[in-house]
Amino acid sequence: MKLIFIRHAEAEDAGHGAAGADERRRLTKKGERQSRRMGDTLESLGVRPSLILASPLTRTVETANIIASRIKKSPAPVKTDTLQPSATWDHLKRSILTRARPPVADAKKKPPAGQDRGEAVIFAVGHQPNLGEMAAAALAADSARGIEMQKGACIGLAWKGDKMEGTPEICLALTPEAAKRIRKLGR
Repeated sequence: MKLIFIRHAEAEDAGHGAAGADERRRLTKKGERQSRRMGDTLESLGVRPSLILASPLTRTVETANIIASRIKKSPAPVKTDTLQPSATWDHLKRSILTRARPPVADAKKKPPAGQDRGEAVIFAVGHQPNLGEMAAAALAADSARGIEMQKGACIGLAWKGDKMEGTPEICLALTPEAAKRIRKLGR
C-alpha cells in the first residue's frame, strides 16, 4: 500500500481562520494551475490512485477533483472528516484500512512505475500542519529502524537558513523508477 499526502493548493485569503468562512475558501487561479500541474505530473509518472480521500473543506475538495480529473481512470475523491485540520494520523489510518481495497490486478498489464501489481495507492488531500504531523507520525512508527528507502532512491530535506535547526520540510522524494520515467519524458 502506498499513501501519497497532498496539501491543498493555494486558496483565497478571505475568511482564513474565521469560523464558517474558512471552510468555504476556494482555490485561486494559481491554486487551480498548481492542482492541474500536480495531476499531470502524477499521471506522467504513472502514479494512479485506487482511492482519493479529501478533507470536506472546499479548497481541499477542489484540489482533489482537479488532480483526479488529470489522471486516467482515477476514482472520484471521497470526502472524509479524517483529513479535517483537527484530524490525526490514527484517524486517517483507521479510515484507510476500512476503505482501501487493492485494485484487481490485470496479469497482462504491467503496473505503473514504482507500483506493484494489485497495490492500493491512496491520495490523502488535506491541510497543513496536520498533514505534516500525520506524515511524521507514519514515518516514526518504528523510529528505531528509521524509514525504508529503495536502493538508488533519494529523499531531500530542507531547513530554513543554514543551521539545520527546527523542523525540515521534504523538498524531494524520488524512486529509481520515477527518475527513469522523468528522464524519458525529458527526451
